[in-house]
Amino acid sequence: DLRNIFILPIRPVSCDHVYGENYVFTSCNHGCENSECPLKKLPTYYSCPKQLRQRVGTYARGINRNDPPYLTFLTRAHGWYTNEHFVCADSRQCLPYSKVCDLVSD
Repeated sequence: DLRNIFILPIRPVSCDHVYGENYVFTSCNHGCENSECPLKKLPTYYSCPKQLRQRVGTYARGINRNDPPYLTFLTRAHGWYTNEHFVCADSRQCLPYSKVCDLVSD
């Protein structure tokens, strides 16, 4: 079983020593104080069209709690559907969260 388990804090905390996909997940779920979510370009259904062809469309909520829902996509990995896709600035390339600025291993 390859599922990740993340426990979010009750109140935002310092994320100075949180890295990689844990940082992306925690900051984008409003768990970090004084840290912004690095996902400035949300993965919409039309992001990375040539890279991730096997996708399933679904609705998701925006980064901020009051943002309207938008159309995004999921891909299948290890028997599960996942939305762990970081969209690069050009919207043509997507990376998994584990490849996004993981300072522990970089």
